[in-house]
Amino acid sequence: MRISLISVLLLLSLILTSCGGGVGSSASDEPRVAFDLKFKNSRIVDGDFYVSNTLLEKVTISYNNGEDSSGEQDVTAEAPNGLVQLTGLTTGTTYNLTITAYTVGNVQACTGSASVLISESAENTVNLQCTFSDNFALGNAIYDFVSAVTEESPSAEKISPYVADSFGVFYGYDRDEFIDDLLQDSWFEFGDANVSLVKTEVNVASIDPEGTDSEFKINFSDGSVFREKAVLVKENGTWKLSGNNRKYESDLAAEIYNILPIGYSGGNGTMFSGVSARFTDDKGQVDNIVVSGDAITMPYTFIKESCVDCEGFEIYKPDTPSLPEISANSFIDLYSSGANPSVAEDQIYSIETTYSDSSDDLYEYTVKGFPVDPETVTNDYFITLNDLENFDHMQMIDTGEFSFSLTKPTAYDAERMTFKLVYTLEDNTSGEIERSIPLDGGVFTGDFGQLFETAPLLVSMYFTAYDGTGQLYTTVYELPF
Repeated sequence: MRISLISVLLLLSLILTSCGGGVGSSASDEPRVAFDLKFKNSRIVDGDFYVSNTLLEKVTISYNNGEDSSGEQDVTAEAPNGLVQLTGLTTGTTYNLTITAYTVGNVQACTGSASVLISESAENTVNLQCTFSDNFALGNAIYDFVSAVTEESPSAEKISPYVADSFGVFYGYDRDEFIDDLLQDSWFEFGDANVSLVKTEVNVASIDPEGTDSEFKINFSDGSVFREKAVLVKENGTWKLSGNNRKYESDLAAEIYNILPIGYSGGNGTMFSGVSARFTDDKGQVDNIVVSGDAITMPYTFIKESCVDCEGFEIYKPDTPSLPEISANSFIDLYSSGANPSVAEDQIYSIETTYSDSSDDLYEYTVKGFPVDPETVTNDYFITLNDLENFDHMQMIDTGEFSFSLTKPTAYDAERMTFKLVYTLEDNTSGEIERSIPLDGGVFTGDFGQLFETAPLLVSMYFTAYDGTGQLYTTVYELPF
C-alpha cells in the first residue's frame, strides 16, 4: 500500500518589547517592538522562502491602534531569519496587528490579525496566526504529511498530527494500522540515491470540510513525480488526511509488458498490452472480484492467489493460457486475446466485490491513459538494463545488494521509474519488493536485505516507466534458476 495538516502553518509567536526611557520620552512614546517570528515547516530552496508547500514572495505586518498610529512594514527579507522590529508604535495603547503573505503573482496566500496592548518597559506576547486559504492549505496538508513519512527517521508521533482523528478506514486499515503500515512501506525509497521531497500539487473539483477528494502530484528532487489520490477533512480548522472507506486496495492501470529473458540478444521481447489489476486484501475479507467495462468482451473474475500467505488475487476466468506468469496472473490482456476491444482513453471500469460475509459493493474506477497497441511500440519506450552479459543475478539473490546500469526510455520523458523484484519460494510463498529509480542517474544501487534462506523457484525483475499520461511501460526480466 502506498498511500492537515495544519491550515495555519505560519505561526508567529511575537515577543513585543518596548524599549527606551520613562513615560513621555520620545523613545518611550515610539518604542521599537521586536517580533520573534516562528515559521512552522519553513525552508529555503534555491534562495526562495517556503512555508510548507507554499512559496512566499512577500510578507508584511501592518499595525493600527484605531486612533493616531498606523503603518505597514515589509518584512520579507527578515522573515526567514525570524527577527523583525517595528518602530513608531505608542506605548499604553492597544494595536491590531495583521500579517499577510503573498505567493507568486502577488496572490494572497494567508492572513491573520490579533490585538496586543503595548505596555511600557514590559514584555508582551501575542499569537498571530497567518491562516492559509483552503486552496493553499490543502497543498500544505499533503506536503507536510508526505514530508513526515519520507524523513530520515519517521515515527508514529511525527505522522499522527497529520492524520484525522475521524479517520475511518483506508483499504481496510484503521487509523493506527494505517500509520504503522506507512512506517513499514518503502514506497518512496530510492535505493542509495539522495532524493528529497520538493513540493506537491493538488487538484480538487470542490472543497468540502467534511471530505474533499483530491488528486495530487508529489515532486521529488530527481524529477520524479508520484500521482496519488486522498480524502482530506477539516478538523478544528486544520486539514488532515482521512480514510477512503475502501475495505481493500484496488488499482487498475494501462500497462504494456515487454518480457525478456536474461541474456537476450536484442530486439523486442514478447509484448502484452492492456490493464494491470492489482488487488490487495490484507484483512482477508474478499471472496471474489469481477471487473467489467466496454474494453472487455467478457468480465474478468479474480480469486485469491493460491500461494502461501498471499494477499493478492489472480484471474480465475476467462482462461488466459497465452499469458506468462506476470503480475501473479492478474493482467487483463486487451490486444492478444483474439478480440477487437473498444479501447479508449480514461476508460471507466466497474469493480464488483463479494465479501466473505456475503455482502458486496460496486466501485467505478477510471484508468488514466490509453493501453497502447503493441505493434506501435519499440524498445525505446522501455527501461533497458545494460551490460546483461555481466549481470550476476545470483549474487543479488544471495546478498540482497543490487547495482544496475540503466538506460531510460527515449520515446517520451518518463516522470517516474520503479524497480520491483517478484519471487516464489519452494514452500509456495511469494512476495515482492519495490524501490523507486532516480530519474537523474544512469546507475541504480541499493540493498533489499537478506531475502531468502533457500534459493527461490522463480524470480522476475520488473522495471517500470510512467509516461505522465497514465500509461506504464514495464520491462520484465525472467531470471533463470
